Amino acid sequence: MADEPAPPPPDAGGADSRRRRTGMAIAVGGLVVVAVLLAVAGIVSMLAARAPAAIPGPPSTGGAAAGPPSYAASGHFIQGVDASGRFFVDEAGQPILVKGDSPWSAIVDLSVDEWREWCADREARGFNAAIVSALGNTVNGGPSDSGATFDGILPFSDRQFSPDEAYWSRVDSFVAIAAEHGITLFLYPVDGWVVSDSMHGVVARMDGDEAHRYGEWIARRYANAPNIMWMGGGDFEPRVGSAGEVIHQGVFDGIRRFDSRPYSMQTIYQRSSSRMWPVWRDRVDWDFLYTRLPTYELVWESWERVPPRPALFGEGVYAGMYDNPEAASRMQLGWALTSGSPGDFYGTPDWSFEDGWAERLGQETTRQVSAMRAAVEATEWYKLAPDREFITSGAGTPYRFPNLNDPASPSEFDDPDAPNASSSPPTLAEDDYATAAVAADGSLAIAYLPTAREITVDLGSLGSDPMGTWIDARSGAETPAELNALTPPSAGDWLLIVHAGAK
Repeated sequence: MADEPAPPPPDAGGADSRRRRTGMAIAVGGLVVVAVLLAVAGIVSMLAARAPAAIPGPPSTGGAAAGPPSYAASGHFIQGVDASGRFFVDEAGQPILVKGDSPWSAIVDLSVDEWREWCADREARGFNAAIVSALGNTVNGGPSDSGATFDGILPFSDRQFSPDEAYWSRVDSFVAIAAEHGITLFLYPVDGWVVSDSMHGVVARMDGDEAHRYGEWIARRYANAPNIMWMGGGDFEPRVGSAGEVIHQGVFDGIRRFDSRPYSMQTIYQRSSSRMWPVWRDRVDWDFLYTRLPTYELVWESWERVPPRPALFGEGVYAGMYDNPEAASRMQLGWALTSGSPGDFYGTPDWSFEDGWAERLGQETTRQVSAMRAAVEATEWYKLAPDREFITSGAGTPYRFPNLNDPASPSEFDDPDAPNASSSPPTLAEDDYATAAVAADGSLAIAYLPTAREITVDLGSLGSDPMGTWIDARSGAETPAELNALTPPSAGDWLLIVHAGAK
């Protein structure tokens, strides 16, 4: 997500918040009437048999919680982690490449019909995953610091965080529509903004027990949804004992009472990974990597951790943001996929659905990312392991992060005068290192060149009869590659894919 802005003043929100959709201003008298009607509807809904237990009550020991009665699933969903610990698998246990987008605030910003439009577009472009926050405020892209949707529906009906059925029924619809379009939701029951009192977080005053019951409740509600992966955090530092960390730990523990599906924690920019933090190191099921720097060095670092976990490039420079070169999204993707990441998440300034977002769904960077992913997905990419020796000349000099501080030592990690995970500037414009990954049996190699240059490769690491293809990262166009004289057909960034017989 974008850098967190300065916290809005206490009265920020509504029409004066970061932005609001044209035509959404509603008279105060109308709001009162709507609130009364919603309250009555909530009471009626909570009396219905399908209503889950309120958060303040004791944990239920009954069957599955209420939620969509069925899911019209389309395609395959990201369901678990392969036994190798290197990539994700679908419901049949087959490798599945993560091809994600980051519509963080969709649940509070979009109508059901708008969400259907978004999902249909992303399915058509090959996306199969989406980062989404279950709760919102003005800092994480929502319309209100109360946590309300664009049309005024609140997620909780009281200070004890009793779920409001009108709100969660809409979330049900979002989950079901995503399933219809083959999209797995990487769902954040809480994120780093809604747990922060300084950022007017809607659950900032939850205690640990309430957080645990909320985690249990949301896990039971979506126990039958085939397209959920659990997430926490965001631009977040999980300091032991901090209020936000108590909430995150409580939600995680509650989820784990009823749901064993993979969970991970996203932490702070400019550079971080889930397992960098001792409190989460042994609890997450994959390493969510967040970097606005050259992605390969963080993927390599994660790849070398024991035990192996998927080193997923989850967030980086969003297209058109952070004053990076036009090719930044392609560069981070190309580096990640040729360094060990089992997929990626892409992002744009429309993570918060600014006016005109629907007209920008097909922007050029989105088409380019889709083309690059499709080229890699067409191979046996899951066999690949990063190989820094495959390119024998012309690779360049790899970027090295200057100061790998230990987040277990806050005084060192938080030193404002040292280059650490939250202060190091992006360097993408200056980096041109070429990365590569090779299958152990020599049947496949993929390299990424952020700039055109002549390279040589270790053909001895490949099997019999290797054949290469250049893929233009800007268009997806293919050109045969002469492996004994490897120079891309033109300027720009390129993927090199080499197929061979297994050794």
